[in-house]
Amino acid sequence: MKIIMPEQAQNKIKNTHGKIFSVVFRRKRDKVERDPNTGEKVVVAKAGDLREMNCRTEVKSKLATPNGEGKKYVFSQHELVSVYDLVAKGYRSFAWKNVISMKVNGEKYIVLSEQTLDYCQTHPTSEIAKIVESSGIEV
Repeated sequence: MKIIMPEQAQNKIKNTHGKIFSVVFRRKRDKVERDPNTGEKVVVAKAGDLREMNCRTEVKSKLATPNGEGKKYVFSQHELVSVYDLVAKGYRSFAWKNVISMKVNGEKYIVLSEQTLDYCQTHPTSEIAKIVESSGIEV
């Protein structure tokens, strides 16, 4: 696994040109769903938890809001990347700054960012923390 800087990660994802890649990032906010039995809202994933997504860029055929008007805002202005999640079969986005690791064109990368270092501090026994530590980078 190679360690790269966030700018390099952005370029690698932008240069996939629609090819499938995977990305691991920290959630920006809690994921809340309704309990089917009680109807109450339940947190199923907390902000800061890792989320892995198999996705691709440049899929835009049905990118629209529920009322059919298209995107609500320009993703690049919010430092987000819009992707099509192949497992959830829908459009998702993630913040560049929250990317921890990724696999592009068969190569695995750890993205050396503030989020990654924070994750390594809170999860010192994780595979990512061990790789970062073995590279001589102080966490």
